[in-house]
Amino acid sequence: MRVNGMKINLKVYKYQFLYSVLSIISVVLLTWGRTPEINWNPAKAFVLGFFYFYDYTEKWMNGWILLLAVITILTCRKFVDLHPSSFKNNVCGILSSSISIIFCFGIVVLKTGGVEADSVSKILLQIISIIWLEFNLIGITCWISNNTYKSQFPDTVISYRKGCIITLIILGISCIPIVYAGRYVFPQADDFSYGAYAYQAVKSGEGISGAMYAAIKTVINNFTTWQGTFSSIFFMALQPGVWGTECYHLVPLLFVSIVVLAFILFFVALLCKVCNADWVEGILVGGIASLVAIHLTVAKASAFFWYNGAVHYVLAFAMTLLLVSFLIFAITACKKNKGFFIVLAAIAGVMCGGGNLVSALLGMILLVGLTGSFCLFKKIQYVKILMFPGLALMGAFMANVLAPGNYVRQGKSGDYIEYGAIGSILKSFEVCLDYLFNEWMGWIWFGMIVLLIPVLTKIVRRMQFDFKLPGIVLVSSYCLLSAMFTPQIYAIGSWEIGRVLNIIYFMFLILSIINEFYLIGWIEKKGICKLDAFAYSKQIYIGILGFISAYVLMIFVADPNRITGSSAAYAILSGEAHAYAEVVESNIDKLENSPEEDVLLEMPPKEPEIFSSTEIAPWREGAAQYYGKRSTRYIE
Repeated sequence: MRVNGMKINLKVYKYQFLYSVLSIISVVLLTWGRTPEINWNPAKAFVLGFFYFYDYTEKWMNGWILLLAVITILTCRKFVDLHPSSFKNNVCGILSSSISIIFCFGIVVLKTGGVEADSVSKILLQIISIIWLEFNLIGITCWISNNTYKSQFPDTVISYRKGCIITLIILGISCIPIVYAGRYVFPQADDFSYGAYAYQAVKSGEGISGAMYAAIKTVINNFTTWQGTFSSIFFMALQPGVWGTECYHLVPLLFVSIVVLAFILFFVALLCKVCNADWVEGILVGGIASLVAIHLTVAKASAFFWYNGAVHYVLAFAMTLLLVSFLIFAITACKKNKGFFIVLAAIAGVMCGGGNLVSALLGMILLVGLTGSFCLFKKIQYVKILMFPGLALMGAFMANVLAPGNYVRQGKSGDYIEYGAIGSILKSFEVCLDYLFNEWMGWIWFGMIVLLIPVLTKIVRRMQFDFKLPGIVLVSSYCLLSAMFTPQIYAIGSWEIGRVLNIIYFMFLILSIINEFYLIGWIEKKGICKLDAFAYSKQIYIGILGFISAYVLMIFVADPNRITGSSAAYAILSGEAHAYAEVVESNIDKLENSPEEDVLLEMPPKEPEIFSSTEIAPWREGAAQYYGKRSTRYIE
């Protein structure tokens, strides 16, 4: 390029090389002469440095940093269009800067003992990491905007059918430890108190009809004395253990299947029926989303290993997704099949409205939003389809909210922070923003977003939709996600409840994909940036998959409890699961066979974390009523 007649050879990768050298020199000078409290040998220090690179950059590269990167990229876009040669050979720069930053983390570990051992070194690493991200995001995005592969490669370069099969295989294999861990889980806490009537009915030989009657009895009792979530309570009363303790081992399989089914069906309905995508593409998107949802679940015990918590939240949220899916199928189905899907949507609406208030409120908002959209675009014929499921959902929701038991329970809940109606809404926006930018935007989430670009781009290019005003979609998504925090903040002044955060995180993943899809559509239709390099190049995806695979492997070795599958595998391989099961089986044997009215039980181990959590009351609560005993106590 020329500035005032002078020729300047500006190459970004040269600055990345310079950054790499300066980073290493800065870290070496800062840590020179240090004597660490923990002496690592160089090999182990640099392996730890590699893990800390992933771990700390994920913490530091929050939503605010990503927002800064996007602003930087948009600012530089005009320059890139004018001077594309500046971003050639950027792969060399990316490799050099990435290797150097890992080397910097290794030096800090070797010389100080760990990243947290010295605050000044930690700050320097954070600054270096932010610069590294800025360089690489700008370089990659600009390289993509100046390279097109469409003319060189056909649409079959990335096979979505093969990708779908591979995704489902990975999903299935990764869930094997979760399902296998089911053999070590047993009823606990509210499983006993809500399942007592049904268990006694089955035990006395009353069969399925007796268990159903007992479940209805449990709903009626709780509706007037404790809570109005009648559909959840009905299924709580029929927890698998009432049919035999060994049946409870199916709980992880049941809820993993529910999550996968709900995600895949939702994206098949949305992408295939609304956006004319192929069914393989819908399954692929749903499979990738469910893979991330299952393994990054916030409270793993409440999602997959504790029936009561899972049925109250995971199942109710799944019903919300199925409600929307069935409505889409009803709208797009032929005339003779519309009634079938309308009935299914109404059933899902009742189960959603009678479940936890977070899912019920979400269902109401989505239904009102759909109705308003159809009225705005003068699609009155679609509004008629929504009427019956909408009334079912609304009726269930009103019964849930107005149940006498809610007021009884609130009176016994003790002191809690009162934000008021308006205060709760405002607090929801604040809390949601914090989780969005500081908790949920990690490397695996970023990898999911990147991996979905080609299939979403292909779908967008077939559509005639204009994808106007993406900002409105983004703001609406933020408002919707914030609304999911409101019921808990209003009711008890708290939001850090794992089983609630589970379903809000699920919705965050879904909205992330929807916004990504809409943004890609806007970019494509406006011609702002060429996405052909992402849409057609295998090399990019091999690199992304390698990066994420290395990260997952490091987590499995260093912090297995972060991922659901590795957490379950570690519990089994370490013997923690077996030790836990031995104690619980012994307690259940006493309760089932001891002639004593007052039974002494052994306290179950607190490990593994995935089987029980601080949110689950001691498992013996309700066990006395469940097994027909006068009392149960732990051995001192």
